[in-house]
Parts: sequence; structure tokens; C-alpha cells
Amino acid sequence: MKKSINTWSFYGNWNLEEKMTLARNAGFAGFEPEFTEDGDLGINGDQASWSKVRETADKVGMDLSGLATGLYWGANAASNDPAIRAKAARILEKQILCAQAIGVDSILVIPAAVGVDFIPEYEVVSYDVAYERATELIRNALPAAEKAGVTIAIENVWNKFLLSPLEMRAFIDQFDSPYVASYFDVGNVLANGYPEQWTQILG
Repeated sequence: MKKSINTWSFYGNWNLEEKMTLARNAGFAGFEPEFTEDGDLGINGDQASWSKVRETADKVGMDLSGLATGLYWGANAASNDPAIRAKAARILEKQILCAQAIGVDSILVIPAAVGVDFIPEYEVVSYDVAYERATELIRNALPAAEKAGVTIAIENVWNKFLLSPLEMRAFIDQFDSPYVASYFDVGNVLANGYPEQWTQILG
């Protein structure tokens, strides 16, 4: 097992090389960067600009373990607004391409939110509608993910969606693809479950 650390664990004004160097010196084997609106791994970047992050990691001697993002909090794929749903689909499409460019094989994805208590006035969506739209999001992106060799990893977060390990497993299994899996957050699940049960049921 390799220990990896996420870029959110560091001061925001540090550059990626500084973060990776400190992580390596602290004994971490992997580093998880963030897909963002702008910056080194911005959504408007391209293969050439994104690949520089891979070069930085190689220079430092650090593996890249995945690609996280917080962009889905502002683009709910289950929204009743078609423009917001389209934005979420674009985020996922570009996130897959970015992951391919930096040589990682998995991405953190929040496929939908029924509601989000910690974001004021966040849109509330019917659970069944959220499930249907989340399924559509992943199904539409799956061919690109399979072609790129990038796994869409569904995170359990405080989005009032996929609240049990049985439901998470069923959601993933419906795609019948090794390129859809769980991005399991042990801390997040403590609000409504037991991590050891989730790991056993999700396999």
C-alpha cells in the first residue's frame, strides 16, 4: 500500500512543486492534484499545459495518485437547469482528458446532489431525478473514460445521495464496467454508516 496526500492539505499559495517536495520529504509516495477553474490543471487547459504537472511530479520524484476536484459543487449534474447539467458534463469530459494527460488512472467524481446543507440556498432535487441524471452523466462519459484508461471514481460526500453501501454498489454495478468504481471516503461515511461495512460491501 502506498500513502498519498491531497493538494488541499497544503497552503493554497504554495506552488505544486513546493507541495510535492514537502510531501515527498514527509514520506508520502503519492500526490493527488486538483482539477480547477484555472491554474496548472485548469479546465480551459490542454494536453500541453496539463502535462507540465506530470513533468513536475517526475522532477520531484512523486507519483500522481489521482485527480480530485471541487468543481461539481458549483455544477450539479442533477440540476433542473439544463445549462448547469451541461457544465457538469463538460467538467467530467475535461477531467478525463486532464487525467490522461498527467498519467493518472482515476478521477474523483460527484455525480449528483439531492441537496447540500453547507452551501446556502443550494438547489434541492428529487432523489429519483438525481439518480436518473447521475446515471446519464456517467453513462455518457464512460466511452471516453474507457478510451483514456481513466476510472470514474464516485465519491461518497454530504450530498444526500447514494447514502448506503448497497445503493452505491448498485449504482456502480449498473454500468458493468471496470472504469466506474468507488472513491471511498472513510471520514465522510461516519455521518451515516460504518466504514468497515462499506468496504466489505463495496469489495
